[in-house]
Amino acid sequence: MRFQSSGESSIVHELALRDVGIGEVVANLRKDWLVPASERLRDLTSRRVRLAIFKMASRNANWDGYGSAAHNENSIASAVEAIEELFDQTKIANFGWVDPHVGLNERGDVVFEWWNYHKKLTLYFSPETIEYVSSWGSNIETQMEAGVLEKDGFADLWRWLRLQID
Repeated sequence: MRFQSSGESSIVHELALRDVGIGEVVANLRKDWLVPASERLRDLTSRRVRLAIFKMASRNANWDGYGSAAHNENSIASAVEAIEELFDQTKIANFGWVDPHVGLNERGDVVFEWWNYHKKLTLYFSPETIEYVSSWGSNIETQMEAGVLEKDGFADLWRWLRLQID
């Protein structure tokens, strides 16, 4: 048996790939398997978050024992409506989705919260707007930021949250 030199091996490898049509094989795998699997995972994740939101709809007044308002139907609708856009924004940010902790605040508005070490991102879904608070410490003057979430603004917030800073 004759052993090939590394130069011959790479030539043989190139010829084999060209003959097999590896580009077409990869394209077909992507089209037939990876894209549908990715879409299915997105659908499952979306359903999981929607279910968490809909669980909030069962909360009536004083649900926490401290006099908090019942769920706000418009807030629930706003949160459900925003899910797909938030997914798309995480894709733009090049960081995968992580399910939020879903809750209600004392006004009955849906709240999404995410943590990454000392950083926290919170979205408040009021009937009129989506507001955010980002924090990276306890000092409200120097380690927190808040505002109305602008269209396409979630990608920057998501990138900030997901980036590790030592």
